[in-house]
Amino acid sequence: MPGFGPWLRDCASRFLALLAMNPVERLAAAAHVGYELQQMASAAIRIDNAPDEATHDSHLESTVLHARNLIEFLIGAHRSRPDYRRTSAGLRPPVGDG
Repeated sequence: MPGFGPWLRDCASRFLALLAMNPVERLAAAAHVGYELQQMASAAIRIDNAPDEATHDSHLESTVLHARNLIEFLIGAHRSRPDYRRTSAGLRPPVGDG
């Protein structure tokens, strides 16, 4: 699989960094993962029982946000560019903004 090597090396280095953490740092990392999992699951459970479309959408958005936080924290897959750009909405950049 092309490009798999760098990803695997990144995962290995993150795992080694985790092992190098002191117990207090490891506990903080585990608490962060636990919080994100709990929030993601809590929002996901509420999606189908939302009383209106706005609440449904907010629970869905919360679920996806916490999933993305977990991915970024555990795998290190940071977004390389914004999800939405002003040019996508047909807006022009201000003068002098490239």
